[in-house]
Amino acid sequence: FSSPTIDAGDARTDESHPLVTSNLLSNPSFETGGLAGWTTNALAVARTSNPTAFNGTAYFYAGAIPLGFAEQTVNLVNAGFTPAQLDGQDLVAVFGGPVRAASETLPDRGAVFMTFLDGAGNPIGTAFESRSSNPSDRWDLTGDRVHVPLGTRSIRFRFQAAISTGSTAHRYFDN
Repeated sequence: FSSPTIDAGDARTDESHPLVTSNLLSNPSFETGGLAGWTTNALAVARTSNPTAFNGTAYFYAGAIPLGFAEQTVNLVNAGFTPAQLDGQDLVAVFGGPVRAASETLPDRGAVFMTFLDGAGNPIGTAFESRSSNPSDRWDLTGDRVHVPLGTRSIRFRFQAAISTGSTAHRYFDN
């Protein structure tokens, strides 16, 4: 109980079990029907090359738009959590995924957000944000781990791509 290493690992990197047992997002790698299950900006696509996907063959690309996004809302009660579990204040949510930028002088910006929602779909507090470090030579694991607040019934997950250079948001999200 007094070890400084208890709970010190990064839960985003735990791949010791299949993603289907813990990832509550539908079509998290954009493999099944491209953008199926996601709400996105109109110009978004599931891209398959340049760069290579982090996982599988596809990833999210916002397209030629100043601010692109892909988001999903997950009803935690429908996912098998009881209101008593959700209100017990001992659950944590781990959110995020690999983010990558195109090679540009001033890389476009990318971030992942998670918002806790009450039973009526209203936000509880403000969204949690995790920004990418903007690498263009690799996928950057971007995300965080936060405690589920009292009254939570759903979670809204959102990836956002914003232009810094040019006319296309060259930020990619996968898995």
